[in-house]
Amino acid sequence: MKLSSLATIATLSIISGTTGAPNPTTLQARQEVSTTSWYRVNVLEFRWCRTPLTNLRKCFAALNDKTAAERDSSENCPGWSLDLGWGDAFRHCYWSGRMVISLNYNDAKTIGDLHEQGDSANTPGPMEMDLANNAIGLQCGVNATASAAEDKYAVVRKCCWDLASAWPPNLKVLKVTQYSPTRKTPCSGRECLQ
Repeated sequence: MKLSSLATIATLSIISGTTGAPNPTTLQARQEVSTTSWYRVNVLEFRWCRTPLTNLRKCFAALNDKTAAERDSSENCPGWSLDLGWGDAFRHCYWSGRMVISLNYNDAKTIGDLHEQGDSANTPGPMEMDLANNAIGLQCGVNATASAAEDKYAVVRKCCWDLASAWPPNLKVLKVTQYSPTRKTPCSGRECLQ
């Protein structure tokens, strides 16, 4: 293995806290991963980040954007909504939109797609939800980039927040499968608060 590959592995391991994707099996475990280390470097992301090595800078920017989206969603969304709920939808939307501003549309889409496709814990339903919300975030990012606003990140945040926190949720736009803490079946709207 080349020295540059070892350095990349070490750097990405330190950044993410692991060299592989977590595989939580319970809702509580997924929420703990979601609120503590949502952006784990999976094999597909790792390969993209190291080849060419200039992609490593882009991965650092994606990590910075992920941290901002994760922090915002954990501070402003109910804990139960962070896994397959509107908080999860907001986080994916906001992360993708931020990456469009920090990087560009193509790199943001690539990183988001690789993150979802390489996550061994992602089943088809949640992956479809995450990819759909990433796509909305990409569009919010494109709109923010084209806007005259000074704080383009605030424009992306507002776009994603307005879509995710609308009551009733705008399920025609952001994709949400909400589970409340006391229900074991999908719910929507006010019934999720029971």
